[in-house]
Amino acid sequence: MVGENIKHTLIIALAMAALVAPAIFNACTSKTDDSGQVTGLVVTPGDGRNTLKWNPAKGATAYDIIWRVNTGSGARNGLDGLLDTSPTSESHVVSNVSRNSYVHHGLMNGWNYSYLVVPAGFDHSLLSPSVGGVPGVQLNCIFEGQTNCSGNCMFLETNNSNCGACGNACSATSSCIGGSCEEAPSCPADYPDNCAPASSDALMCVDLQFDSENCGACGNVCEAGLECSYGFCERPGVCPDPEWVDCLGNGQQPPGWFVCSLLRSSVQDCGACGNRCWVGETCHEGMCVPEDTAGAGCDGGQTKCGDACVDITSNTDNCGACGNACSAVQQCVEGVCFTPPSCPVGQTLCGNSCKDTNTDPKNCGACGNSCANIGNNICAGGACVP
Repeated sequence: MVGENIKHTLIIALAMAALVAPAIFNACTSKTDDSGQVTGLVVTPGDGRNTLKWNPAKGATAYDIIWRVNTGSGARNGLDGLLDTSPTSESHVVSNVSRNSYVHHGLMNGWNYSYLVVPAGFDHSLLSPSVGGVPGVQLNCIFEGQTNCSGNCMFLETNNSNCGACGNACSATSSCIGGSCEEAPSCPADYPDNCAPASSDALMCVDLQFDSENCGACGNVCEAGLECSYGFCERPGVCPDPEWVDCLGNGQQPPGWFVCSLLRSSVQDCGACGNRCWVGETCHEGMCVPEDTAGAGCDGGQTKCGDACVDITSNTDNCGACGNACSAVQQCVEGVCFTPPSCPVGQTLCGNSCKDTNTDPKNCGACGNSCANIGNNICAGGACVP
């Protein structure tokens, strides 16, 4: 697997300013006396690590550290819960730390982490001041504007499940804007997502895949010099091939270095930047799978079908899976058999749909030629213009 990682991860040194930022933290502690609870938790961020220190708790000989990731790099609207949401909602536990300090290694620079420190053996699910006489943990909402809703810190202005008040859920067709549930507009296929701009409470139609003001999520603005490509803020021209994605160093390289990853086969960035496969897994078509099921002996992106290595995303005899054959009039696109449509005059078949390459900003002049900063630029006569 090490060879696979090297094969599908390019490291490129560029003479640019450092982009690596220390891991961000949110420490959640209890206001305590000396009843055995933890006090004085201080978290000091560093390059790829956070250093935790706290006051010794009365009667405690060891401690458990519970941590979660709040948000990934650039995510600005994922703070619905102090210990919740993107990129994972799972909590992780470091058990039986024998001293009142700990260094949390291997973190993603620029990501947001939260911590709880409790005496070893404490029931981690009890997020209350005191439960059954056992010292508990007081959940303090540390972000301005958050409200504690049944043990979760929520932004009532934007949370669809707690809009304006705890428990007030918006319908499937509406979004929480300014604490009120607003019905989403009907958007065209090219701009299928609804977002509220910062200057207005009205929802607007955007494409989260290519909108630099809403890249991958509403309100996630790409920094200057980056553009939105398939939901990721990327640095144009860094990677040698459009299939390779600039994952901005993954927090593992020195400042000024970048990693170009092939998301369909990189075990470090499988399907998305920073999504690492476990030991014993490999990355196959953007998914982490056991190594013995991914087509041993085949080049990256291919699957072993009988004695042959094939690309099941495009092979008409093995479309999506070995032996799944498309009919004579069908094509295999992204692992799915489909019958190509008959495009009207003036349109071109791009992938599995007809596009007007004279006006389509994502297929401007040719299939797949996307105009930068869609939403600000337009496609006219097959050329991208401001």
